[in-house]
Amino acid sequence: MRIDAVHNRRVKAWAQLQTVKERRKTGRFLIEGFHLVEEVLRSGWEVEAVLVEIGKPVPPVPGRVEVIQVSPAVMRRLSETETPQGIVAVIKQKRWNWEAVLHRERLLLLVMDGVQDPGNLGTMIRIADAAGCDAVLLGEGTVDRFNGKTVRAAMGSLFHLPVADLELSVLWPQLRRAEVQLIGTSLNRASITYVNHHYPQKLAVVVGNEGKGLSEQVLKAMDTTVHIPIIGQAESLNVASAAGIILYEVARQWGRV
Repeated sequence: MRIDAVHNRRVKAWAQLQTVKERRKTGRFLIEGFHLVEEVLRSGWEVEAVLVEIGKPVPPVPGRVEVIQVSPAVMRRLSETETPQGIVAVIKQKRWNWEAVLHRERLLLLVMDGVQDPGNLGTMIRIADAAGCDAVLLGEGTVDRFNGKTVRAAMGSLFHLPVADLELSVLWPQLRRAEVQLIGTSLNRASITYVNHHYPQKLAVVVGNEGKGLSEQVLKAMDTTVHIPIIGQAESLNVASAAGIILYEVARQWGRV
C-alpha cells in the first residue's frame, strides 16, 4: 500500500497521536527511527503499522504488521525530528502488571513525583533499565511516557521495562505492605549523603519535579532522604543525572557492579 497525500484520512488520524489527548483516547502512539522500530518489533508490543518513506529500506517486519509506503510530505507531517530517518510505526500502548515484581526478594523501583520534562523522563527510564530497576512508576503530574521525546530519549527501554502511571497516595501503602523502603532525593537538613546510606534489598528511589523537587506530601511519606554533594559551583544536578548516580550506588552496594 502507498499513501502520498498529507490530507489522507489515516494520515490525519496518525498525526493526531502527537497530542497526549489523542494518545490517551485511542491507546496508541507513534515512534520513529530505525532503531526504535527494530526494538519494538523484537519486544512483543503490538505494532499496527510501519510507515516507510518511499525509497528508504524496509526492515524485516512480521506478516501480521501492515507496511505502508508514504511520500516525503507525509513523513514530514508525522515526524517530530528535524532530520527524519524515514520510518514511523503506530504502536498500541501496553499496560504493565508492575505489581508482579513486588514478591521479589531483591527489588529496586524508580518512582517519579511530578517530573515534567519528557527528555528527563525518557532518560531516566533508560537509566533505570541500565541500572537493573524492576519497574518505573509515574506519579501525578509526570509527563506522558508516550510523548515522542520521551520515547526517543528512552532508546527502546520503554519496551523492556515495566513503566506505569499511578496515584502515589495509593502506592505508598502497597510498598509498605511489601516491606519496601522509601528513599527520597532531597536537600533538606535531615537528608544524608547518598553514599552513607545502607540500601536495603527492597527499596524505591523517589525523585521529584525539576524545579520544586519532592512535594511536601511525598517527603512526609519517605523513610529517609538522601542527597548528592555539590563540589563545584553548580547550583544542582539535573534530575536524571541524580537518579543515575543514586541507582548505580545501589547497584554497587548490592554487588552488581
